[in-house]
Amino acid sequence: MTQNADCKPCPFCDYHKPMIVTYEENKYRPRREYAVLCEYNPGKGCGAEGPHHVYLADTVDAWNKRASMNDVELFRRYREITSYERNSDD
Repeated sequence: MTQNADCKPCPFCDYHKPMIVTYEENKYRPRREYAVLCEYNPGKGCGAEGPHHVYLADTVDAWNKRASMNDVELFRRYREITSYERNSDD
């Protein structure tokens, strides 16, 4: 694991030192992949892991371009409304 200065802090716990993890090719994984990992340590990171990508730059971009909190809140409210509508049909 290596630290990457280009990664934004973790969106879940705001830990400022996410790590780049390299998953080597093996019989279950046909190619090397990268992911950003928030270190899991009490009082530090939460252990969240970003999506896996073949290219390191794509991995960092995916971590940094996650949904904003406004998007997450809107989605949560939408899910609550649609869930209520489905349940009220019964």
